[in-house]
Amino acid sequence: MNGGIFWLASYPKSGNTWTRTFLNALMRPEQGVDINKLNTGGIASSRSLIENALGLSLEESSSVEIELLRPIAYRFLHQQAQQPEYIKIHDAYVLNVQQQPLFPADAAKGVLYIVRHPYDVAVSFANHNGSSLQEAVDIMCRSDYRMSKSKIRLNSQVEQRLLSWSEHVRSWLDSPHRVHLMRYEDMQHSSLATFSALASFLEIGADISQIQNAIDACHFNKLKEKELQHGFREKPVKAPQFFRSGKVGEGAERLNKAQKQQLVSCHLHMMQRLDYVP
Repeated sequence: MNGGIFWLASYPKSGNTWTRTFLNALMRPEQGVDINKLNTGGIASSRSLIENALGLSLEESSSVEIELLRPIAYRFLHQQAQQPEYIKIHDAYVLNVQQQPLFPADAAKGVLYIVRHPYDVAVSFANHNGSSLQEAVDIMCRSDYRMSKSKIRLNSQVEQRLLSWSEHVRSWLDSPHRVHLMRYEDMQHSSLATFSALASFLEIGADISQIQNAIDACHFNKLKEKELQHGFREKPVKAPQFFRSGKVGEGAERLNKAQKQQLVSCHLHMMQRLDYVP
């Protein structure tokens, strides 16, 4: 199997962690599922990942300067990888000030893009941020939204441009990368077919029984129980719990009429494109 990077891209709270858990269960079944050891390849915005690839510190670098360096780091990582690296990414597919893509198509084998209904994303994102539902809805409609932006302290992750929810989705689906789209709803309702297609795209050799065993090992309720027993190091401080509900359709129940209308107004075309018809 040839090495290189596969991006596991998604807007936050769309199923990325669940996907990485499945990959661990599929590729390392003898180790069991340890949610605190999801060793698939890290996250693209990791400051240490980028610094190690470049061989220099980013401590004094501005966000603009870091964006100029990130494509160099990813090309190096892609070329050096002896085995496929499945790296999580929440950035949108964007260009730096020199109009270069932060994530060059020649520095990746492909992109798995995970998408989830925006109503459900809003509810999960509010829990993740420790915010109100309205604040989460507002963020999802902002073209200027960025994560890990701080002038007070040095974050373990570099700043990430998310754009709005639909702009994020469009940026990756219409990028020059080879993209495989996977819907969160299909991960739940058509698990075997969906995860089988995922394994094939990511060039992971596995038979049906192996895929089904991995699906069973990372059932949402099991992940939730593991977090209650052992904690989860990726849980934000403000979030009561990372693996909270995972329910399809919860947003339709919890968002009020005005919040739903706001999301539809902002994202109607992408919702229609993804068969998320209001």
